Amino acid sequence: MHRIKAGTELEAGGRYRFLYEDDESIALIIKGVTLEDAGMYTVTAKNDLGEVKTEGKLSVNSPPKFKKKMADMACMTDENFEMVVEVEGSPTPTLKWYSLAALQNNCCIRI
Repeated sequence: MHRIKAGTELEAGGRYRFLYEDDESIALIIKGVTLEDAGMYTVTAKNDLGEVKTEGKLSVNSPPKFKKKMADMACMTDENFEMVVEVEGSPTPTLKWYSLAALQNNCCIRI
């Protein structure tokens, strides 16, 4: 029996385990699932009479997390200003930017 993810055969060890429940049933166990584990998985079964395949998609959900946070910055008047943040999550998070002045006036700036 072959277990494949993105064209790479998976082998037991590390984060991957195979649970053999009986002669006809096997389960793939992934410890500590990450976003990189998402994708299509294929299982191939072979014997002297032929081969069959089945596949399924693993979707991984995760809460929003900042990979790069904001830092204090300064800017001169009449210059362009850019503040970059990086965020990850699944489904992809939506971002809203707020300025302190806008919050004090009970409104927000959407970007």
